[in-house]
Amino acid sequence: MYRLHRSARRSNINRKPLTYQGPVVSSRKKLVILFLQSCTVQNFYGMRALRDRIQSNVVERNPNVRKIFQTKVKQTPSNDNAEKLKVMADYIEQDGCEKANEIDISADEECRIIISHRSTSVDEHLEKKIKQTLKEDVLEESKTRLQWRLHFLCGKQAVVDHLLSKVKKRYENIMKNEQYRKSILAKLMLQAALKILEPTVFLRVQEEDFGLAQQLIPCVQENYSKVTGLLMTIILDKLYPLPTETGGGVQLRTPDNRIFVNNLVTRRIELCIASVHPLIRTVLFDDVIHPLMSEGQIILDHDRLSEFSECSL
Repeated sequence: MYRLHRSARRSNINRKPLTYQGPVVSSRKKLVILFLQSCTVQNFYGMRALRDRIQSNVVERNPNVRKIFQTKVKQTPSNDNAEKLKVMADYIEQDGCEKANEIDISADEECRIIISHRSTSVDEHLEKKIKQTLKEDVLEESKTRLQWRLHFLCGKQAVVDHLLSKVKKRYENIMKNEQYRKSILAKLMLQAALKILEPTVFLRVQEEDFGLAQQLIPCVQENYSKVTGLLMTIILDKLYPLPTETGGGVQLRTPDNRIFVNNLVTRRIELCIASVHPLIRTVLFDDVIHPLMSEGQIILDHDRLSEFSECSL
């Protein structure tokens, strides 16, 4: 701050200072009002002091103005001050514009960096989501195909089971014929005897077949001797007949119960079904036969389907 002249300081020692009385205004306006009051009372030293205070206030607020006031040696005319202030204002404005441009450039650069980083992150996230969606679509499609395949296979199996149930019913009707039942029972007994190859065996049949079995035992023993050249004693086991659920047939066992031969009708039907099941599927659904199966085993004539039950038995 500029110091007051010594004469002014001496003259203001016992002088009452000017005070502002009026509405609330800013400090700069207060200084101007006090300056005008000092002009009205023609207080020269007071005006000079107020002028110094105004200058010091301006100098403290603006660094560029403070630099100019510190370097000047003598008071310049008012026109020079105006020109310098104009130059200074232009310089400040230009400097402000340059700073603003620099700020805009740096902001744009940072914005581009942020956008580039974010766009890369968004692209990666989008690619990840696309891959995940494609994977889910593939899994869903595979799951749907599997479900339809299982449904289709279940339908095929239902058709085959229905056909086999018809075969069993037809066999039950055939077994009601006494002559046919006797022929089947004799063949089953001879087949079981040739399988067990023991000198003494026990025979189990259904209770209703006791009479037929007793009649067929000598014939079966004779046929067994002709085929093998050995003798076999067949004993009918009346204590433990076969249950009715078996559907007929015979069961042979050794006296020590170590060897059993089940030649039941239900078992024979199951074996026939297992052997011709691929052929049935080929006839009904045109399924591909396994390569290991010979071509002579493939049934291509659909008219023979009605004869399947008789052929299987």
